Amino acid sequence: MLRFLLRPRWIVFGLIVIGVAVLFVRLGFWQLDRLDQRRDTNAVITQARTHEPVPVGDLLTADSAAKSSVSYRKITATGQYDAEHQFLVRNRTVDDRVGFFLLTPLRTDAGTLFVVRGWIAPGAEAASAPQVPAPPAGDVTVTARLRLSESEKGSKTQLGAYSAITRINTSELAESTEAPTYRAYAELVEQSPTADPAIALISEPPLDEGPHLSYAVQWFLFAGIGVGGFFVLAWRAAREKDEPSPTLAHTEEKEPVNS
Repeated sequence: MLRFLLRPRWIVFGLIVIGVAVLFVRLGFWQLDRLDQRRDTNAVITQARTHEPVPVGDLLTADSAAKSSVSYRKITATGQYDAEHQFLVRNRTVDDRVGFFLLTPLRTDAGTLFVVRGWIAPGAEAASAPQVPAPPAGDVTVTARLRLSESEKGSKTQLGAYSAITRINTSELAESTEAPTYRAYAELVEQSPTADPAIALISEPPLDEGPHLSYAVQWFLFAGIGVGGFFVLAWRAAREKDEPSPTLAHTEEKEPVNS
């Protein structure tokens, strides 16, 4: 009855269905893994919100690796912005608009802290530099949210008078400071003197789980539909082979003709 499944056409078809189903299942588990990561991040943010801002030296030591527990903790620091060594961080999105993070070194007595002063819109043309508001001169006191260094190494290009980078890797950035550097960066929350309103401050990520669970369910459903569809087609093909053809059935029902 099912011998037709051993034909090359059905074997190839079955292997394709199995391969696609395995891919969809893997994508489903990948989305579940992303969901676990999102939940872990939400737990870290929630825990960090229970702490009051502390001096940066209480959580970080210049030129030493930052512990994961400092992520999203709020710190305070006082120093001077180094306007000559600012970076533009490419492809950063705020309110569904793609632009740049403005990354400025803050030189303190204990070391340099790279501070994301906020988001700025891109220039009129892709190859043109955006309008970059200058940081305040003299001593500045910031309250900022710590973020761990982005581990991947990015690329660096020149955009007008500024170096444009794709990753905030503090180990790489430390090479430009020629001074002890904290191995985590910070997102500005408050500043004295007041921050330039032309720069959009970076808000904390929302405490939701995102679409990962629904995406996982969809991938598992796609896998089930693919496998189920294969068996439905095989069942229909088997039925067609078992049923006599209409022509043959009509012939068998005729009564013999008497001579």
